[in-house]
Parts: sequence; C-alpha cells; structure tokens
Amino acid sequence: MPYALFMIVEKVIKTAEEDLQTKFKDVLYLSLLDHIYFAYTTWQDKQKIENPLLNEIKMFHTNEFHAALHSIAIINQALHTDFDEHEAAFLAFHYINALSNLSSLQNKTIMKDLERTVNYIDTLTDYTLDKNSYLYGRLLIHLKCLFNRLITDEKKTFDRTFMDEVSRSLKIAHGEEWEYAAKISDFMKSELHLNVSDEEAAYLTMHIVPILKQKGGK
Repeated sequence: MPYALFMIVEKVIKTAEEDLQTKFKDVLYLSLLDHIYFAYTTWQDKQKIENPLLNEIKMFHTNEFHAALHSIAIINQALHTDFDEHEAAFLAFHYINALSNLSSLQNKTIMKDLERTVNYIDTLTDYTLDKNSYLYGRLLIHLKCLFNRLITDEKKTFDRTFMDEVSRSLKIAHGEEWEYAAKISDFMKSELHLNVSDEEAAYLTMHIVPILKQKGGK
C-alpha cells in the first residue's frame, strides 16, 4: 500500500471531522484506508463501481454526503483520479456507520425502507411535495428516528391517557392528515413488516399537518 495513501486518509478524516463537527474513532482510519486503496486500484484498472445507495444517501444523509464530496476533492487532487459522487456515497456510508450505533446492515435497511416510504408518500398527493422545504426535512428526520427505533426494537414510552386525547383531537381537527398517516402506517406494516403503533401514527400526523396546510399557502 503506497505511503502517500496514509497521508491522504489522515487529511481526509481530519477534514471530514471539521465538516461534520465530530471526532471519529481510530477504527475509521483503517476501514477508510482499506476502502480508498481498493477504490484506487479499481480505478487504475479502469473499472467503475456504481453505488446502489447513492440516491438514498444524498436524500437522507446530506451532511455526510457533502463531507464525502469534500473528501473526494482531496483524493482526486492528490491521486489525480476522477472519482465522482458514486465514490463519495461510499465514503459517506463509512461516515454514517462511524457516527451511528447501528450496524452497516441496519443502516442500509433503514435507508432502503426510507426510500420506499418516501416514494409511497409521494403517491398519496395529487401535487408535488417540496423536497427542499424545512417542513419536508423535519418529516424525513422524524421518519429516520422512527425507523431507527423500529429497527432496533427500541421501546418509546408514551403517556397513554395523553396520547389518546391527542389522537382524538387530531382525528377531529385534522381528519385528512390523520388518514394520510394511517395509510403510511399501514404501508410500513404490510410492505416493510414494521410494527407502527397508534401513538407513532399520531406523531406522524403532527408532521403531516403543516405540510398539507402549506400547499394552500397558509
């Protein structure tokens, strides 16, 4: 393994830590060194590997992806390569795993399930949702946290009396949004085999309410 790669990886990690405002564990150095060496030798053989998770990473992990694009710029300059966003997505996934308590398989599962759910949500409306809006971003963050809990079987404690009252109020005041949330919950249960509780559906409704109100300019 060329010595220059060690210096490049050190710079890449330091820059990524600054971009993401974090401190990675030392194990990332070895995994990133191994990956970049593999990517470099593959590139020398004039082979290109597309990343099947590119779209999911760009949509659901924008911070890690932007940090990875910065990393790719450093690598391309140092090694005179022409790595693109597909390779950036591979590096971003290393950052995602390094910052997560989940396994690599669990992170991949969450991203795939998120993509399927978001695509399903798009079919529920007869207008285009603004994917760049703050409200849509909040919905994605909520869904990511929800999938994280469901995948790891983390139990969220709810005040049953309070949530029953919230659910009744939402059904009366925001029946349309409640129906959307119910359809999304049913999709997650039937297609993704995840156990979404009524309490989680109520929280989902609260994120959908402002999105649907926004379409009318309110």
